[in-house]
Amino acid sequence: MASKKKPAPAKADAKPAGSTKRAAPAVDPSIDPDGADADPEPDADANADADADDQDDLAADDLDGDGESAPAPRPVVAEAPPRPPRTIRPAVAAPRNDGSGQAKTTNALEHGTAASGARFVKPGFTTSKAGDLAFALGFPHLEYIIDDHPDDARAEMIAYERRSYRLGWPRNVAIRWCRITASKGFKRTPQGATELDSAGKKAIKNGSPLSDEEIALSLKGIFSETTSYEDLRELVRLFEAFVGPELVATSIIDALEKSSNNVWNHQDLDRASVMHHLGFLLLRLPTGLADKLRARLAAIFDRRVKALPSKELGPRKGERGSLLRALDVVLNGRAGAERSGERNEDEIEPGDLVHITNDDKFVREAACRVVTHDARLTFLGGEPVLDHALDVFMRFRGQHHLLVDGFADVASPKAIELLQRIAKGKEAADRAKAVLAARGL
Repeated sequence: MASKKKPAPAKADAKPAGSTKRAAPAVDPSIDPDGADADPEPDADANADADADDQDDLAADDLDGDGESAPAPRPVVAEAPPRPPRTIRPAVAAPRNDGSGQAKTTNALEHGTAASGARFVKPGFTTSKAGDLAFALGFPHLEYIIDDHPDDARAEMIAYERRSYRLGWPRNVAIRWCRITASKGFKRTPQGATELDSAGKKAIKNGSPLSDEEIALSLKGIFSETTSYEDLRELVRLFEAFVGPELVATSIIDALEKSSNNVWNHQDLDRASVMHHLGFLLLRLPTGLADKLRARLAAIFDRRVKALPSKELGPRKGERGSLLRALDVVLNGRAGAERSGERNEDEIEPGDLVHITNDDKFVREAACRVVTHDARLTFLGGEPVLDHALDVFMRFRGQHHLLVDGFADVASPKAIELLQRIAKGKEAADRAKAVLAARGL
């Protein structure tokens, strides 16, 4: 009989033996990137429905099917010497008035105005300097961590259920979720339930903070084999939220330089999503480092193109989940999007427009021919993209929470109109009303 005793949530200050010592992440998102005080700002919280209490006893049996609690594994320590301690800067504020009421932090934006993407700031795009910088650095394509979230009391159960969150994960849930995902220790039954193997059961019991070495080895493993992973987009975003963009970017690029032809020829949407995230990592790194890593990626791209039978990369024809196509989109702006972007009825998918930072007219025209909730395309293409969103508002069914996530702090009167429409609906009305109230409307 499995133990019914629920584990106590892991303490946030617990450290695994052998982990690299790292400065604590910023906990005050009210600090302005220029050093001046800004208004405190919660980010967008919209976790999946948490009404699963009636499943706890059954699922708990599955977690400890052998009648004993699985021992927490020792963290894997890389053979390389530990990296020097990193300087963690105060987290850059994200959209503030999102109606969540929760304080969130991330190390994704730790470099602030020193980040490469800071040159793309558009003053006044949001209601704060911090929000303007967050958009320049790729918001909303990142993740946040929440401390003292009530869901952490049930961290094992929620991680077991593979529940996900948007722009704000409870810390202890996120740690376990990451370990299960990186270990490939779960699978879905045909009925949609979760099953954990021995690796997954060990991972879910380990609530100690993720170490730098553990994260680096996990990222390198993704590109050293072709076995199936799931949910890699969320995994890489959470890793970045925990340790910042430098470790994540360098680990991925190290692995890509050494990865085999089998990995590059294997079409996998999850791995391609990690490649796409490299574009945002480059925005969030200091300029010098970003340029060096971009040059390494360009060398990888050139080498892989020359290895093609035709020695050149022609227009995309299907190839869903292609690493080479995703890298082309990340590196080559409009040319990469036109050549390698995924298309639907001959229009480039919105997700392949988000890295075009030097051609607002092209982004604007392309985004206005599709339906997209992504506020980054309004940032890149201008207000006509938001006008188009209002024109096609009825087609956003099921996406209202995503619209609130992205547009809560956008300064445009058209963003207010969008929020007012959401407030009159059913999907995210309460959040939209809270946002409007916080903005004095």
